Amino acid sequence: MAHGTKLRVVSGCTGCSAEAAVLQALDVPFIVVSASEQNAEYRKFFLQNYPGKFQHVFCKLEDQLKEGACSLHNCEATCVSRSDRSNIDLMITGSPCDPFSLQRAKRFSHDGVKCHPDFLTTMKSVVSMYSLYEPRVAILEQVKGFTMPFEVGTTESPMDRLVGGRDWGGGMSKSLRNVQESKLTGCT
Repeated sequence: MAHGTKLRVVSGCTGCSAEAAVLQALDVPFIVVSASEQNAEYRKFFLQNYPGKFQHVFCKLEDQLKEGACSLHNCEATCVSRSDRSNIDLMITGSPCDPFSLQRAKRFSHDGVKCHPDFLTTMKSVVSMYSLYEPRVAILEQVKGFTMPFEVGTTESPMDRLVGGRDWGGGMSKSLRNVQESKLTGCT
């Protein structure tokens, strides 16, 4: 990173923005171009603790993908322009862990993961974010169960489905679009 430039960050399902705390502690200059968090108290927390660091904040990941009015500006048309989406250095996503959690009684039951209401947040919305922003580096924060088989008697895990056999170089967008379009079957 060139001297004087800020790391351009996108955050989905931001929580209290641990990434902002880490970057600040490491004295890395950064700006969060776009963030989303459902919990109003978490939004209030990171906005108060990191003033001026967040350009656009959305109440839901899906709103962030639509690039409509953000909660900071209450814009009429759109807050995030196409130029804001370019040159994203780091994207952090911490999608809901409930579908994948080993603490959930139905975690390994037939279609227990795929039929969970929050499954598509990770496997569709987060994938769409990677395609939209095409960050240089992406971090998906998830629980251990994300790397374990979908159900008893299978070997494929949610992580396998998300990244398995994909080209994560320049073809990141195409690869993630393929995951999104071809792998989300099995639940009615």
